[in-house]
Amino acid sequence: YIWRSLDRDRGDPRAVSGDGAASAYATSLADLGQLLLVRGEARESIRVLEWARELAPTEAHIRNNLGVAYRKAGRFADAFQELRVAAELAPGRASTYHNLSRLHLAAGDEESALEALSLASRLQPENVRYRLELAGLHEKRGDFQRAESIFRWVERSAGDDLPARLAYGDFLLRRERYTEAVAAYRRAQEASPTSAGVFTSLSRCYWEMEDIDAAVAAMRRSVELQPHNPRLKYDLALMLQRSGEPGEALVHLDDVLRLLPNAWQPVALKASILTRLGMHDEARRLFTKAREMGAEGAQFRAAWSELELAEGDTAAARELLERGP
Repeated sequence: YIWRSLDRDRGDPRAVSGDGAASAYATSLADLGQLLLVRGEARESIRVLEWARELAPTEAHIRNNLGVAYRKAGRFADAFQELRVAAELAPGRASTYHNLSRLHLAAGDEESALEALSLASRLQPENVRYRLELAGLHEKRGDFQRAESIFRWVERSAGDDLPARLAYGDFLLRRERYTEAVAAYRRAQEASPTSAGVFTSLSRCYWEMEDIDAAVAAMRRSVELQPHNPRLKYDLALMLQRSGEPGEALVHLDDVLRLLPNAWQPVALKASILTRLGMHDEARRLFTKAREMGAEGAQFRAAWSELELAEGDTAAARELLERGP
């Protein structure tokens, strides 16, 4: 309906006549273009935003949004043109430089991306998300000291933004500074004591520290907080299998399969557990089912080869490891 109305009015001077009518119409088009962009319809968004640009070529937000739409459509040269015009029209608008940074990254120019993102952060210093991306870019470029300084600022300033609060702990975890990472996650836990994400992060950290009991306990708490999350249940089952608790692992895997009946990973993991429990016929049936569901990869083949070795078929095990089923 919207498109029929727009196509009918386009080119009709009466549609944009009157004081301020063109600007108001352009604003409505810009809103529609932004909505289409959010919906992932970049090409349709471009069509609307280009029309809005015709009506109001000096509106910085229209040129900015059109630049983003061009980037998402892979039209980088056009995107640069629009974003640079937007920056000239409104040099104090932080979002334009943020979008320029993302465009530079998409084009593979990290140095220019860093420059644009730094400017966006200076223009809007309270924006935690800009700072978070800036820290990540510094880390990617190997400037760990600068990255850590910004991550620490983000942790202090994140408020209720839990992913931002966890970002410093994640940085420390990547740097293998596990004790400090645990402390950072515990600070996040104090602010969000009922968040499954905090306990999931703690579990990952404890697992890397080889503190298996603490890792399992943290993941159990995460599952308690989100009992219908199949990913958490699968991760807990994986930990339980590796820590020698196959019975509880199977219970969680059955829950996962009820939630995700078409996922091959829990089927393969269940087959691996049954192999070690000596239930070879059922394990073989599940390995075969997982393969039919699309299972692949060296880890899957290695798990299946354990079944063949358990039944004394070394040739089949070797074939699985070398060529796959």
